[in-house]
Amino acid sequence: MPVHAKRLLPVLLAAVGLFSGPALTAAGGANLLLGPSGPIPIVDDAGRSVALPRLAHRIISLAPSVTELLYALEAGDAVVAVTQACNYPPAALTKPRLGFASSAVEQMILLRPDLVVGVVGMVKPVTIETLDRAKIPLLLLEAKTPDDVSRHIRWLGQATGRLVDADRLITHLEAQREALAARLKGVEPVSVLYVINDHPLVTVGPSTFIHHLIELAGGRNVAASATGAYPQFSLEAVLMADPDVILFPGSGVLTVSDAQRRFWERWPTLRAVRAGRLAVVDTDLMDRPGPRLFEAAWRLAELLHPDRMVQSADGSGSW
Repeated sequence: MPVHAKRLLPVLLAAVGLFSGPALTAAGGANLLLGPSGPIPIVDDAGRSVALPRLAHRIISLAPSVTELLYALEAGDAVVAVTQACNYPPAALTKPRLGFASSAVEQMILLRPDLVVGVVGMVKPVTIETLDRAKIPLLLLEAKTPDDVSRHIRWLGQATGRLVDADRLITHLEAQREALAARLKGVEPVSVLYVINDHPLVTVGPSTFIHHLIELAGGRNVAASATGAYPQFSLEAVLMADPDVILFPGSGVLTVSDAQRRFWERWPTLRAVRAGRLAVVDTDLMDRPGPRLFEAAWRLAELLHPDRMVQSADGSGSW
């Protein structure tokens, strides 16, 4: 953090009544979220004890997935700021946008939030330290599976006093999961290479949310046995795995670029290349473990199993 920002932070903390000098310790105490019958202890996905002494009516979201979850819980009115990347739902575009680096921390303090919600690994240590000093509760989430998303929905429902909405949303997502599973029942998994980067070749490992989406969609991740979340994958390993489909993340116009196509067409023996099964998927859906996760899985299944997923005359091909 720049020196001027370090000098400014105590002034900001004092201005909002949150700084009591150098002896101020990190957030601790009861370390509770509130439920319908009183305090409920919680440890977030970073292993941090979270102190929330009252229901959150002023929330800052530090991730697009968090913003989507809060709006899905009908808690959008409680959101007082979001990040530059939070572009869904459309109502989120009307919220104040946080700046970058130290200026974002200063904005957060001045907004006097009851709760800040972020993602493990995406919030800088200095931001965590500053929020702790200001005694602003910070909840860090990490979703690798659909069950993790359901758990986060429950936590946010508790934090905002919207447990009924949380249960309703979880039930809705479970119905979507069952509908997708029924549609894909008995299909032969399609092998998938998900290309995060071409040079070097980076894909998704078994500990990632995208890996689980591929499986939900009737796919088999060719890097399922790799080590790490985003492993480098050799070209030799790709040729040996011989994927049925090669996917690329993208946004806007979801078409494979000429450069990507030229690169992979150098290996015409690959099944995906021979069959012309190179495709771009919406990164806003695939990368966000939120309320649209089964919409992402459904769209992915349409690419992997188009014959099975084709919409029927009664419109039952989607929800």
